Amino acid sequence: MNSDSDPMDDHGHGTAVSGIAAATMDNGKGIAGVSQVTILALKVLNETGWGTDWEVAKAITFAVNQSADVISMSFGGEDAGVIKEACSYAWDRGCVLVAASGNEAVIYPAAYSSVIAVGAINKEEERAGYSNFGDELKLVAPGDWILTTYPGNDYFSGLLFPLRMLRVLQGC
Repeated sequence: MNSDSDPMDDHGHGTAVSGIAAATMDNGKGIAGVSQVTILALKVLNETGWGTDWEVAKAITFAVNQSADVISMSFGGEDAGVIKEACSYAWDRGCVLVAASGNEAVIYPAAYSSVIAVGAINKEEERAGYSNFGDELKLVAPGDWILTTYPGNDYFSGLLFPLRMLRVLQGC
């Protein structure tokens, strides 16, 4: 998305979330992903964390067309018809969609009925200070001090930093 041929994560968040899902077992680092699955990493935001509704929708559709069973979205923004349509397309084809709920109000795509909105809890199993809460959340998961992967063949333990808000460029 950031007009280069480098598919690597610019910020580390995507790599961290992927590691929680699929880090290799018995790696000697003290981390193993919760499921041993294949990751299809799609970069839809540029190096500053910006992207368009159209790019996000294209990525969702591409993932579905590549037989993705689960799509995890750690970004959010305002309601956008093209993203809602892409989420419906995925849902109608049996894909499970999961998205971060946001930091204040439940944001899109997590707010779509076809998407599981996920919030974060701390080690006391209480709402993490940076996470959303309320009936709109369908799931909560640990979000503080999680050992996971990080770009550069490294590992990271700390807050799964509050989500970088996607500022979508409407009409693109």
